Amino acid sequence: MRTICLITLLTLAPALLATERPKSNVLGDECPELLLEEEMVQGEIRPLEDRVSLFLFYQRECEGCERYAMPRLQKLYETYAGSKCWQVFVINTAFDKEVYTHLSDVEETRKHLRRMDWTMPVARDLDELSNELFTLDDVPGVPQAVVVDENGVVRAHDWYSTEEEMDHVDTVFKSLAAGMNCHCVRMPREVRKSCAGIYKAIEKGDYAKAWDDADTMCKSYNYDEADKKDADYLKRFVEGIVEIRVERHRKDFQFDPEDSLETKDAVIDDIKKFKGVPGATDFIDEVSKWNDSPTLGSFRNTRTELEAVEDAIARGIGDNKKDDVTGKLQGIAERAKDTVLAERVKKSFEAIGIEDASDTTNKEAKLAGKDNGSDFGNVAGRREGVKNNGVRRPGSAKSSGGTVGPQGDSGKSSRAVKSGSSSNTGSESSRHRTVRSR
Repeated sequence: MRTICLITLLTLAPALLATERPKSNVLGDECPELLLEEEMVQGEIRPLEDRVSLFLFYQRECEGCERYAMPRLQKLYETYAGSKCWQVFVINTAFDKEVYTHLSDVEETRKHLRRMDWTMPVARDLDELSNELFTLDDVPGVPQAVVVDENGVVRAHDWYSTEEEMDHVDTVFKSLAAGMNCHCVRMPREVRKSCAGIYKAIEKGDYAKAWDDADTMCKSYNYDEADKKDADYLKRFVEGIVEIRVERHRKDFQFDPEDSLETKDAVIDDIKKFKGVPGATDFIDEVSKWNDSPTLGSFRNTRTELEAVEDAIARGIGDNKKDDVTGKLQGIAERAKDTVLAERVKKSFEAIGIEDASDTTNKEAKLAGKDNGSDFGNVAGRREGVKNNGVRRPGSAKSSGGTVGPQGDSGKSSRAVKSGSSSNTGSESSRHRTVRSR
């Protein structure tokens, strides 16, 4: 009898687990403000407002993060990268840093991400000011994922290290993203039943099929005008995604043509998903000719001129040569703005004693790195020196036992500190920026 009962329980367990979700403290509510480090680990993130966002709390060496969550999220990021209407990003925590000090090393984290070929934007939550605000069954930790809609409301919040958990989060995100058009406006109503297949193809990321089916419906005599109106809407929706992705890849090429050449095949593969959609084939042809592009030639010439100036500065220049070098740098700066060379130009100005390079170079050229499709530069969505308005700061990041271990078999890592133990200090910080949901 005991054996039969055990078998019965084992049989029922997956079904029970499939319907039970951990209790979230934020699900259905407005997303708490994210208080993050001013310095990004890599890439950039946009404000949560007016777009669908999925973010993951991640810590290096957490098994559930490294083995399951990050590889899955990277694939999702690659599918949805390039749109201003949705975003996928990571928030790196280090709540084990009292025991393992290397986890708080930003540069080592960057190297680790590069080794793993994880390219999605990664922000820092070094002091766990944000992770502390999100709990599942009263426990903060990693890997946990959060989906926020364009109104700032949390629509999904779950652990992210089993297939069931990841499928749940991804499904909510994809469904929300599919309903946003290229102007970041949600469709005013559900599409008609005849267009359900097209909508489902968009949810799955099968854009070529979605566009082709919508185009066929628009030209068919078998559908009424209401059906065709919805089909035309979905058709233009996919065309908008192509326009956004093409624009992003062009900006990347302008910023660093040499780097873009190395990833040219990946760019072509990305656009191939839109085969048949207007603009896709023409852009693939454009990318195939990047080696002979005037943009690349101009970039290389500018870099050569800059290297000559850098060599001259390194050898040392007298006051009689300073004006000549400054003039050359000013000419180079105009051509180098909005490229990876802009930061080197700025450093050259500083090397000859011109501290405020913005007087001679475009202020917008002060780039910290490739923006991964950002449409606002490196400052929007963050504020330096802001007061901690309503953000709960943990009184202590240490767990009750002094260490943090794995939680269960799924590789989750959690802290014993509950969000209720946090306190609002109201102090100012120049190291942090606030990302608001509205």
